[in-house]
Amino acid sequence: MVYRPDMKQSFPLIVFLILIMAGCATVKIENKNVFPFRAGFKIRGTVSNSGIDLDGAMLVSSPESGVLQLYGPGGIAVNTLVMDDGTARLTDTWNREIGSYKVPVKNMAGLLAGLPPSGLRCTKKNEKGETEMKYLWGNIVLDEYLLPVRIIMKGNQHTNAVFSRMARGIDLMITRGSDNFIVNIYPIEGGRWKDAESEMQDVR
Repeated sequence: MVYRPDMKQSFPLIVFLILIMAGCATVKIENKNVFPFRAGFKIRGTVSNSGIDLDGAMLVSSPESGVLQLYGPGGIAVNTLVMDDGTARLTDTWNREIGSYKVPVKNMAGLLAGLPPSGLRCTKKNEKGETEMKYLWGNIVLDEYLLPVRIIMKGNQHTNAVFSRMARGIDLMITRGSDNFIVNIYPIEGGRWKDAESEMQDVR
């Protein structure tokens, strides 16, 4: 049996979605030379009331897919996180699955390379001149070069992430409930973090 919604009852929702879409704009960002994005990283902080201090590396091959590995003593990969088309899969050293998670949008991986996700979004400028992008799952704030500055994800426990560009790379500070940690990202290849300023000047 095929479910057919009552269009009369659905009409207010359809109108609401049309109004949202009418006030939404797209932000065109070139992704040439962004992928693959390779970087090393270090994580420090508190997760589940336990301190963490780990090194790792990431390879983001597209906005939808990427691999992150956490290293233990001797450089052995203790955990691997594979992101692919909206699913994140965590495995241990022996490739045994620890957990599988759904991410809000399938092209979330591109954020690590400095590329905002696509999809339905409303944009507006705030008082600082930053671009606020509103999605159904949360908000992203971009700076004048359309690089991520802040992410707010809705849910039972709101997740906040703040990107800070430093001379050595990018610092990503994340808080979720009682968990809080900082990820120091050191770009090696690709990404928008280094070339975004010249990229935006070319567009202008």
